[in-house]
Amino acid sequence: MEVKNFYRFNVTYEKSIFNELKDDYFGISISAHLVLFYEKFFSTFLRDLKKPFFIDLVSYVFARDLANIKKIDKDGNLSFKKSYQKLIDYCDGEIKNILTNREFIPKDFIDNNGSLVSEFTEKLISFQKDFFSLKSVKAFDKYDKILGKTRGELKPLFLTTPYFYFETLNDPWYKISLSIAKSALSMKDEFDLYAVLCFSEELLLRKDDILKMIEDYSGFDGYIFWISDFDEKEISPVYLTFLINFVEKLAEKGKPIYNLYGEYFSLILSKIGLSGYSRGLGFSENKFVDACVTGGGQPKRFYSALLHYSISETAITQLYSIFPNLLCNCNICQLIRNDLGISKKPSLKEIEDFFMHFDFIFDSKKHMVNLHAIEIKDVTDSSLDDIITELSNRITFYDEYDLDLYGIRRNHLVNWLNCLEEYNSR
Repeated sequence: MEVKNFYRFNVTYEKSIFNELKDDYFGISISAHLVLFYEKFFSTFLRDLKKPFFIDLVSYVFARDLANIKKIDKDGNLSFKKSYQKLIDYCDGEIKNILTNREFIPKDFIDNNGSLVSEFTEKLISFQKDFFSLKSVKAFDKYDKILGKTRGELKPLFLTTPYFYFETLNDPWYKISLSIAKSALSMKDEFDLYAVLCFSEELLLRKDDILKMIEDYSGFDGYIFWISDFDEKEISPVYLTFLINFVEKLAEKGKPIYNLYGEYFSLILSKIGLSGYSRGLGFSENKFVDACVTGGGQPKRFYSALLHYSISETAITQLYSIFPNLLCNCNICQLIRNDLGISKKPSLKEIEDFFMHFDFIFDSKKHMVNLHAIEIKDVTDSSLDDIITELSNRITFYDEYDLDLYGIRRNHLVNWLNCLEEYNSR
């Protein structure tokens, strides 16, 4: 089965990376507020890229603390970040009236015979269907004709339902999210509609609730789930086991299933029924629903295919300095090695030169995409037994090098292995 990995578009400078490595991934996922804020940019970028994409409506933010999506302006006032203000302005009407003063509360959607459910759903479904047909965006078609270009119609691969985060099925936001999703079914027209399920890790442990949620959400063309603050590398093994059970049960519906925030373990779950996942370019691979939206630079990290996660610049530099034979040979790193004339058995000086020339903004992201494409191919071509054997070998290799002495962990590999062996022994 083809594993469909989407990379989350976070900042405009990533455009060059997505263009250069377009053969190394399936598609793009984009947050609705960014689509609106960079309207012209995305119209041109997506038309030229010609890759599948879908839009994450990020509607959950409006029922959380609105300070999470605000910043202090030049006058010292707390105001919405411009991109989120764009999304609020687009929704307009009663939605904007409420959000100008406070976050959504359940009563907003329960009162008035569900009028806000209809208004909110219609706005965000229509946005996905019609955004790239708006007059301001269609203006590009005029210039394309003058220049003799043909880029074709621009539509998302599928529509996603507006959604809110819920802790349990007794949480009023569960019923509201379900009502919105069901309402969206009548608005999808010729598009496929994927229901978005955004919930707590604790809900995974409630077997009966999980079965009821799956049954409640029958009738959709596909599913996207996001378990808040679920780090596949750090989470307790019991949650990984229940994640496997959830994916296996949801897969019985025979519809596509995607993890909105997934990493290598999600890739492995393609052997159990997961169709694909979305992840950031080396960061934001898991997310807490109450995380504040902040600016600033991204941490310098280096993706390790050996350990299937990104390591800090300090740790990876020290590791390669002690074990130069481990220096990466991916296509991106090999170009740098060739330019510098670095030998097959690098010296300490050559390792230092490599990292002096390695760009932790661009090269690290391209390196990650390139390596992950190899990981996807390896998992696709392997059986679950093969993957279990490979994980076991990785752990043995890790122990031979005593990598924990360099602050590099391997517990996640052990947890993944134990969960998969338990599943395979059923």
